[in-house]
Amino acid sequence: MQCFSLNVYEGRSDVTLKVYLKDFQGSEGPDHSCPAVLVLPGGGFFGHIEREGEPVALYFTALGYQAFVLEYSVGIMSRMPNPIVDTAKAIALMRARAKAWGIDPHRVVSVGFGSGAFMPSFIAYSAMLSNNGFGRVKALMSPAEASIVNSMDAKPNVVVLVNPMIEIDEVIERLEKLGEPGQHQGLMLRNLLFGEARSVDVHEEKAAANDLLIPSEQMSALGVWESEAYLLSSPMATRRLIECLKQSQVHLCQKILPEVGVDIHWAIEVDRWIKSVFD
Repeated sequence: MQCFSLNVYEGRSDVTLKVYLKDFQGSEGPDHSCPAVLVLPGGGFFGHIEREGEPVALYFTALGYQAFVLEYSVGIMSRMPNPIVDTAKAIALMRARAKAWGIDPHRVVSVGFGSGAFMPSFIAYSAMLSNNGFGRVKALMSPAEASIVNSMDAKPNVVVLVNPMIEIDEVIERLEKLGEPGQHQGLMLRNLLFGEARSVDVHEEKAAANDLLIPSEQMSALGVWESEAYLLSSPMATRRLIECLKQSQVHLCQKILPEVGVDIHWAIEVDRWIKSVFD
């Protein structure tokens, strides 16, 4: 196995793509290529949770994937849309080097945990939904950033979300219910991502049933593994997204995350579902 890291941007060392390449000779793809998985660890945009990075990538290399972990913009660099652009550029880079890295560019999977689930959700579904929490981020994008994010080369074929943070304001509302410590953390998160101190009603934006705008064959398949006890997730927004997608022919999977959390057995379950999508 080859393991190395690349800077996503020239001159910046804080956004890196960690690469885990297995020997792809003799794999099942038509050109001896493998499916690829991009892992985006959580951390509430304050950092990256290590156990949601390399260990998960290694589970998937053991199952026949070329694996990648993106350390996207966090902390003072996480102002939207930076983490989304990071993710789009990483997926496009994976496809651009598909031949050298033994990747099937038509079998690219993203696996996002917590805050790391926001970026692939936005890239895959914001073009088909007018709101669902995505509208405010769209408004912050420059034309150049929107071009990167909306490119088909940046779009994963399959999106796997684990305890996803899809709607930031829903997460902040859940934090604020905890009292002063949660309110402080929610304020920090809002300032970090949007530079805002004001409170926003999470019910102002709701996904409508007629929001589908693009053909179903261009949509990413969606699998969600979720535990409602996880604080930094947005279960209501996830349900609204799933209800919208049910109108299409897109593959959907919704599961309860096992109490033991993410391990090789969970990865095997996810792999079985991904293979059912590609078959």
